[in-house]
Amino acid sequence: MKNKYFSFYQFPIIVFLISWFHYFNTKSLKVDENPVNPFYLNIFLFTLLVISFYYYIKLIKSNLEKYETLSLDYLYKYSIHVLLISVVTLPILSNDVFSIFSYSYSYLNGVDIYNMNYKAVKSVYTEMSNPTYVNLPCKYGPISMLVSNVSVYFAQQNVILALIFYKFFFFVFGSLFIFFANKFDYQNRNYIILLIPIWWFQGIGQLHNDLFGVLFILIALFYYYKKDSIFITSIFIVLAMLTKLTFVLFAIFPILDMFINKKWNFFLKYVLYLVLFSLLLGYIFYYPFIRTITDVLIPLKSMNTERPSSTFTDIFAHIGLIFNQDFKSNYVVLIPIFKVLGLFTMALFSLYYLLKYYKSNANEKLILFLFLALIFIFSHRFLPWYLMIVPLFLFFTKDNEWIKWILIIFFVSTFQDFAIFINTNNLIGQITMVISTAFTVSLFFYKLKKRL
Repeated sequence: MKNKYFSFYQFPIIVFLISWFHYFNTKSLKVDENPVNPFYLNIFLFTLLVISFYYYIKLIKSNLEKYETLSLDYLYKYSIHVLLISVVTLPILSNDVFSIFSYSYSYLNGVDIYNMNYKAVKSVYTEMSNPTYVNLPCKYGPISMLVSNVSVYFAQQNVILALIFYKFFFFVFGSLFIFFANKFDYQNRNYIILLIPIWWFQGIGQLHNDLFGVLFILIALFYYYKKDSIFITSIFIVLAMLTKLTFVLFAIFPILDMFINKKWNFFLKYVLYLVLFSLLLGYIFYYPFIRTITDVLIPLKSMNTERPSSTFTDIFAHIGLIFNQDFKSNYVVLIPIFKVLGLFTMALFSLYYLLKYYKSNANEKLILFLFLALIFIFSHRFLPWYLMIVPLFLFFTKDNEWIKWILIIFFVSTFQDFAIFINTNNLIGQITMVISTAFTVSLFFYKLKKRL
């Protein structure tokens, strides 16, 4: 039994060791275009990552299907341990942390980061960011920026010190995540939320601040299900929206539950609280950053200027190269088309839900499908850590296709990050990225009928 339990630790420990080996080998924390040398060693480490990740996913899948074999005490201890391991793991798959540090350094030097004419102040952080995105307006919410601003304020251009401060905040958020997930045992979700590794692998380890919003949604669901508190639920949903605008989608989940269960009095209170706290908290957190109310939409406008990534827009824009060699002109035409298709798909899912599940509590299915339509069809950009929110809305059954799906798509989509580790300037990295993108998008349809 001890050997079986130890196997849970192999992948997080390997990621930790490789991250530090990468740092000492390259003598830099930079992620993009900074592979380990010599190249054969880079391939060896890539292979080690992939194999250990594959067996880790198989292990998690097996234990989620037989969750009763794991004690709650072990689940809690394991969660704390992977949190601690991930806190001391360096970023090796994504340079997003340096992008947000760049925004913070620019803001602290008087630059309006929520402005379509934004130009980053040159710093050590801009040198470590992807040059394609370094001068795009900020796409992070004000709460995410405040956490980063504190870290950069004390560290200035000391990257290691900035990471230490930032990791401390992630440790706090990760600890709260574990605390509420363990208390949130509704339909065995504590097993699902904590064993599916996205939160520590992409959140704590690679420092993706989606974790902040996911934590706030988790707390909102906890207070809705366990405490029946509409007041606190609405506060934390608004806080989630202030970390990332797309989290506004999850504000409708309590509404669906109230609609099904005919809690009309709760419904009116919830809508009132949402409006009230959106105005109040929105003003408090956005005040240091924006000049006009329209600046709130700058993150969405900023994303619309970026090239597509791992979505239907991306796939069809590349297919369009057969007829037009200008990739940018292809996706500029396709983006508005797929936004319309995305809205249509979301409306179709909603109609299907109303017709089939009107008298049953299947709100999670609708939320999941709306979210998938949002990130794969309506939006032209998908990245693996976007899936961090999904485990919160998984429901446990004896034959849960959703759990299988999230584990498969998380594994496949993570190869996009592994390709960055290899270096996308070489053929192996490019092939890895292309195959991962194609399979990730196709998994939107994987066992779609059963998941419906």
